[in-house]
Amino acid sequence: MSFIYNLYDYRGNGLCSGYSRHIITAVADVLYPWPLNVTDSNMITQIRDFFNSGLKPYKGIFDLQTAVTTFLNDPQYCSFDSRINAPAWAIIYAFSDTINGFNNFYNAVTKLHEVGFEVLLVAGNLKVYKMAQYMQVLPQENIVSASNVTGVDVAEYLLSRFNATYNVPIVNQTGLNGTILSPGYPNYYIPLTLVDYYIAAPTSYYQIFLVVNDFETYNCDDKLLIFKKEMMDDDDWLYT
Repeated sequence: MSFIYNLYDYRGNGLCSGYSRHIITAVADVLYPWPLNVTDSNMITQIRDFFNSGLKPYKGIFDLQTAVTTFLNDPQYCSFDSRINAPAWAIIYAFSDTINGFNNFYNAVTKLHEVGFEVLLVAGNLKVYKMAQYMQVLPQENIVSASNVTGVDVAEYLLSRFNATYNVPIVNQTGLNGTILSPGYPNYYIPLTLVDYYIAAPTSYYQIFLVVNDFETYNCDDKLLIFKKEMMDDDDWLYT
């Protein structure tokens, strides 16, 4: 796997021309506290190489508000105007819950939103209570936990978000039975688009049985990730 090797530069060069890519980092140290359950040496090497090559501009700034302020004051980025430029993503890598409290995180994201950035949060070892806090600031589809890298492919998640050509909805399903359809089904479905579905059982005594009736791949590269329990960073998942 090439770990997010094609994050585009701030000018939007790349597949989806016109969309800016920005990285803001609040990493505690060079590699750790990336989850200690990562035991594959190749994976560790890829992660280290990615951080060393992709996060150089702001690597070493541990305070998230300081990182965002520095980022927005940089001559390359301070001229960004959401009324003129295409929507831009700011990615926050927060691999430690102890460095930034909720207020710090809230203020940092608010600053980015005020100037027109969409924010994606990649968080390590995300606890349920922390997820609930983050969801007061960001929608759940903009939060991904890397606490189990075998269950959540951060690279695919981000690339799907970047390449989505329209805002796809979150589909919420409640009740004892029902059907979920992708937007535009059964007509042509735009590839590289991430759609989030949530199926809620009335209580924990219920089990959810999901039958996939129609799932087509695009160039053998579409993936269906099914996460059980409550949050996306749970260990229980299926990969179809």
